Amino acid sequence: MPPEQMAELALVARATSIPIASGERAFSKHDFRPMFEQQAVAYCQPDPCHAGGITEMKKIAAMAEAYHIGFAPHNPNGPLATRVCQHLAAACPNFTILEWMPEDVDWRDAAMGGPFVVADGTMPLPEGPGLGIELNVEVLREHPYIPVDMDQYRPDRTIGPRANRA
Repeated sequence: MPPEQMAELALVARATSIPIASGERAFSKHDFRPMFEQQAVAYCQPDPCHAGGITEMKKIAAMAEAYHIGFAPHNPNGPLATRVCQHLAAACPNFTILEWMPEDVDWRDAAMGGPFVVADGTMPLPEGPGLGIELNVEVLREHPYIPVDMDQYRPDRTIGPRANRA
C-alpha cells in the first residue's frame, strides 16, 4: 500500500487482529505523523538509509512511542545500517525487533573488522568508538558497489513489475 494511503491502512489495521507494520517507504517524521495519528500500524519501520539518518530515526521512534507504537527498523542495507539500528535499539524504549542479514555476503565480517555477535537472542553493542566499527577498506575495495535494478514501483507507487519496461 503506498505510504500516502494511511486512512486505508488504518481501516485494515482495525479490521484484523494481525499487527500491521509499515514505513520502509516513508522518509521523515512528517511522513510518519499521519500513520501514527490514524493508528494505522502497530510497528513503524523507518529505514536508516532513507529516513534521514540517526537523528531523524530517533525522532520517529520517539513520536511512535507517544502513540504506543513499536519501533522495528527496516534494515536490508548492510552491516553499517545494522550497526546504526543496533545503537538506535539501545536508545529507544519502544524498540521491538531488528531485521538484519547476517549472511548476505561471505566477506561481511572481514569488511566490518569482525563478526556481529549474537548471544541469547540479543546483539550486544560493540565497545569501540562511534558505531563500534573498524572498516577494512581493502576488503571493501575488492567488492565495489554494483547497482542493481530494483525498479519495482509502478508510476502509481504500487509494487510490482512495470508493464512498459524497456
